[in-house]
Amino acid sequence: MLKSRLLGENPLQIDRLFRKIKQFGGTSRQAGGVCGVEMALWDIAGKVYDAPVYAFAGRQHRDKIRVYADTTESTDPKIFAQRMKIRKEVMGLTWLKMDLGVDAVADKPGTVTMRSGLSDWEQDEVPHPLLAMEITDKGIALLEEYVAAVRDAVGMEIPLSMDHLGHLGVKSIIRLGKAYEKYNLAWMEDVIPWMYTDLLKQIANESPTPS
Repeated sequence: MLKSRLLGENPLQIDRLFRKIKQFGGTSRQAGGVCGVEMALWDIAGKVYDAPVYAFAGRQHRDKIRVYADTTESTDPKIFAQRMKIRKEVMGLTWLKMDLGVDAVADKPGTVTMRSGLSDWEQDEVPHPLLAMEITDKGIALLEEYVAAVRDAVGMEIPLSMDHLGHLGVKSIIRLGKAYEKYNLAWMEDVIPWMYTDLLKQIANESPTPS
């Protein structure tokens, strides 16, 4: 989609080209193509002028930056934990983050309460608090098995964060935050859409796990 708007253009005219294609971007993952092109343009400029990109953007603020490693889900808590252990012991990372959503246990009976007959669009686009999806005690216990396995594998000393909880309601997010308290999570990310500031405040006030 972006190719026809970029071929034959001068890649050093970064701002003009970004303005030309930004209408085809969006929030979150929908921005990926546009952002990828912009980063490539800056990379080209850096190579042409033999200078680091920070020289164009202002100045260098630091010599190094701490990173964390994400990891994908697995239906087996032991495999999930092993992936995290590799990131710590083989890759040498000092902060870990894991994708652990309700979908990891939703195929098991008695784990999730949700509306029936949801379309794919509703599941992907309807804001979390409006879906009426809540996790049960059984579901929480099964998710805890994953977090416990990870902590057993990597220890309690290394910071551990979590993302992709799923389209859960506020009650479930708070209950998960309480269940995960013993594992010292640094944060649970993107618990509900950012625009629900009052609900986010409620979660922050009632959950011992930061979000």
